[in-house]
Amino acid sequence: MNSSTTKSAVAFHQWLDLFRWCAAMLVLYTHTMNRFLVPLSEATGKRSAFYYAASFMTGFSHQAVMIFFVLSGFLVGGALVKEYRKNGTVDIRMYVVKRLARLWTVLLPALILSFAMNGAAFHFFAPQAEGVYPTNLEDQSDLVSFVCTMVFFHTVACQTFAANGPLWSIFNEFWYYMVWPLLFPILFTRGSIWQSAALALSGILILLSLTYWQFTGSWLAPYMLIWLLGVAAAVIPNPPVRSPGVIGVALALFLLGTRLAVRRTFWEDYPYSELTFDIVLGVLFALLLSAMKECHRLRAPIGGSIHESLAGFSFSLYCIHAPILTFYGVAVAAMWNMHGPIKPVSAVHWLFLLTPVILMIPLAFVFSLGTEQKTHKVRQLLDRIIPKHSSMRGGARNDTITLES
Repeated sequence: MNSSTTKSAVAFHQWLDLFRWCAAMLVLYTHTMNRFLVPLSEATGKRSAFYYAASFMTGFSHQAVMIFFVLSGFLVGGALVKEYRKNGTVDIRMYVVKRLARLWTVLLPALILSFAMNGAAFHFFAPQAEGVYPTNLEDQSDLVSFVCTMVFFHTVACQTFAANGPLWSIFNEFWYYMVWPLLFPILFTRGSIWQSAALALSGILILLSLTYWQFTGSWLAPYMLIWLLGVAAAVIPNPPVRSPGVIGVALALFLLGTRLAVRRTFWEDYPYSELTFDIVLGVLFALLLSAMKECHRLRAPIGGSIHESLAGFSFSLYCIHAPILTFYGVAVAAMWNMHGPIKPVSAVHWLFLLTPVILMIPLAFVFSLGTEQKTHKVRQLLDRIIPKHSSMRGGARNDTITLES
């Protein structure tokens, strides 16, 4: 690998980090403004240009989650294919260990933090909290809901523990991780076609069954298509579009165009159309990743290595921001009698709106020091705990579950 290729590879990983933390920040920003900012369509009187800009930027959180799905398919699903192509086999047990470690290291502390923040709000600011939290919060905060969310059956068998709504996407992510090894053999291995077909059918049945019972979030089965677009971007050697600039402009125009032309009520009136738009977004972003991956003159984004640091706590930011935002709203209402949502007409109002966005960054970083940054230790612990099974491999027994050619 020559120096030019090495520089391009480093630049590409920095772009991946940039996409990760920007997507997390868009979700945080949108959820903050949705809680505390009066929608532009409902505001009366004079509205400043800054108000218009602030409202415009609230329209990209769902798209940010779709970016997460494509990135997940690219990084996780693509890694499984690369492992198979390199070794001729895949260690499924270690794959599961890595995925559980990645999710549980952040998810479980985030659930505990959510419960603590909700409890603190009711303890210190009970009158204000009564009108903010869901009336069935107690039912969502018992041990059954905790275990249900921990094993990734929230949105199917229970509400998300402690009313941490954004965690719906973790349900999708986990089941994409688990189903992918079942779909993988029929696409990439050269083993028994009947065995591969049986595994693929099992995966499809799991997706369809869970989707049938899913009562919130993006439909599991159809949205795996978007996750698989990320896999395709990772494994296809020749990108359909070679210029990252061309496809980047097309993606930006699509995002801006749909934001300007499509109102939120359209998605409510035509729910199936949202999936169509999301698939188009997924295709464009997957094409961008594919082009950037193979571009030997790719330049690093401005900021360079700082994107790795910001991406290093983006998952923590995503998992903990909702309960902290709700606590913030209750506390501000109780102490300063400032109830959201508001129409900002002064610097104090903007300070009220932007403070949680700014404070959430160091809070998420500190949280990540004991969680996300310790993923390797949790992985080692799970590696010791999860038993190693025996499997037949070329006539000899092996202590890992493998997929072979």
